[in-house]
Amino acid sequence: MSENCAFMNAADIAKYSGRSIDTVRYWERMGALPVSAKVGRRRVWKRTDIEAWFESKFAA
Repeated sequence: MSENCAFMNAADIAKYSGRSIDTVRYWERMGALPVSAKVGRRRVWKRTDIEAWFESKFAA
């Protein structure tokens, strides 16, 4: 997905965070990530939600 897209998949979040896809999936299983939606067979997150989530982690 491109940086202009309103949604991110697990691979996009991994690239954005500098973590592995396995780590992103772990965050998902633990309920640490914002709410996602399933589009077809893929789970996606709003880019704005992910960016806000990361900002909140650094604000603490």
